Amino acid sequence: MIPTNAISDVYESMSAKTSKDNSYLLLTSASEANYPWGDDRLAIDGHAYILNGTILKLDSLTIYSMENGNSTDEVIYLSKSNRRVGGVFYRGIAKDGTPEVSAMYINDIGHVSHFNVTESPECLSHFPKSVLSKVSTE
Repeated sequence: MIPTNAISDVYESMSAKTSKDNSYLLLTSASEANYPWGDDRLAIDGHAYILNGTILKLDSLTIYSMENGNSTDEVIYLSKSNRRVGGVFYRGIAKDGTPEVSAMYINDIGHVSHFNVTESPECLSHFPKSVLSKVSTE
């Protein structure tokens, strides 16, 4: 869940209207990644589903900074028809390899919004079965 006003540039880019104070964001990624040892970046494509009354489906690209084969942070870009939409999501990765709970959204003009990432069945229940049937939660 993320405050809708934090990602208003995404809605504006898509000419989409919002009706609620909070939006739900579901990010998916490819099941496999090709990471040649020693590279300092790993890129994984996927999709982003943003729910606020209606659902926006966007492409996503997650880029991980890598150090000695371990990720140190992640940046997520959203796009539609090969055109970037809105700003970027950022979150650090702890030394034990788990993503931090705290994340940031940085819009196109540099405004930063902080929010907590939750991964739970409760959050998934906000999305219709037509979306959930396309994604694996494993």
